[in-house]
Amino acid sequence: MNIDFFNFLKNECGIDFNQKQKSAIIHKKGPVLVLASPGSGKTTVLNAHIAYLILKAGINPKNVLALTFSKAATRDMDDRFYNTYGKLIPDGVKFSTIHSFAYKMIRRYYYKNNIDYDLIEGKKVHYNKQFILKKLNRNINGSNINDDKLEELSNAIGFVKNLMIEPEEFKHYNFRVKNFRKIYDAYENYKRNNEFGKRLLDFDDMLLEANNILENNKDILKKYQKQYEYVLMDEGQDTSLIQNKIIEKIALPQNNLFIVCDDDQSIFGFRGANPRYFLDFQNRYPRAKVIFMEQNYRSAKNIVEVSNKLIKNNNTRYPKNMFTENPTKTPIKIVKLSSEKEQVEYIVNSITREKDLAEIAILYRNNISSVSIIQKLYENQILFYSLGVE
Repeated sequence: MNIDFFNFLKNECGIDFNQKQKSAIIHKKGPVLVLASPGSGKTTVLNAHIAYLILKAGINPKNVLALTFSKAATRDMDDRFYNTYGKLIPDGVKFSTIHSFAYKMIRRYYYKNNIDYDLIEGKKVHYNKQFILKKLNRNINGSNINDDKLEELSNAIGFVKNLMIEPEEFKHYNFRVKNFRKIYDAYENYKRNNEFGKRLLDFDDMLLEANNILENNKDILKKYQKQYEYVLMDEGQDTSLIQNKIIEKIALPQNNLFIVCDDDQSIFGFRGANPRYFLDFQNRYPRAKVIFMEQNYRSAKNIVEVSNKLIKNNNTRYPKNMFTENPTKTPIKIVKLSSEKEQVEYIVNSITREKDLAEIAILYRNNISSVSIIQKLYENQILFYSLGVE
């Protein structure tokens, strides 16, 4: 049966898989952690696993929930799945960000219980999140806050909520925000007691509230557990404690969890992402299976070898050995620069010497990091397209 399935994918869809990938795809019962190195085909494998569950294991598409962190990743999974399997599985699989999934749960619950609420993310003039935080900072600290510090404040609040940190534990963390505890308490109080008479929610509140709903309403929890017999999570290294709590609750009692993760690729610790959560995966699920997908299909051999050597300096990770059958290409160049200004000048000067701008990409950690680069590109009349961080 399995051989027929993979032959079908190879002949009809032009997709071939190695043995590690096949092992992940045909996993059916119980929890599995798929440690997918960069370029190892994680989305292709995740989607093939969904197709296997539906086409070969007879699972109803409506009983499959596929979650990830960003909207872009959700669209990518959805598009690639239905472009490949749409003729055989026309609809039914639920692809969603964790926040969107939580928000739909909250909307149903609040509607049923006549709770008036509003989101404060966005551009509402009177009570969007930024406006509220600026006002509270001014009231408490007696000064205006610039955009960098505002982002730092917002990230600190998100960090607290995603890691479910209680206010009395703040003293154990180095929040570089003046009077952070006072601002945090005032912010939480305002969202509960404000002149609009509504419960105000930000993105992180969605997660906390959804978790509370599942924790305190057994009927609702059982409804979601019954509906979603199989729960898949992409980009597990980007998830936080509160997100994993929600996912774990829904997956009970079967624990048919399929989590794709690479602890080496976690870069969102500042907003509460915690890959260490998956280092204890087999402690929480003693019968869990861990599959290592280490072959890189995307990058040149020299890039993979250098990356593999560098990441091994991190001891808090699953031991992996990335490799590729791709050839070696242009040598890697590592440049040390002393300041952000020098860095921006080096980048832009390097671009001006290139002929094909379409082959150049600049990666940055967050939107604020791009401001100085964008300004310099404008000054040098270099055409570019900017894709914001989601």
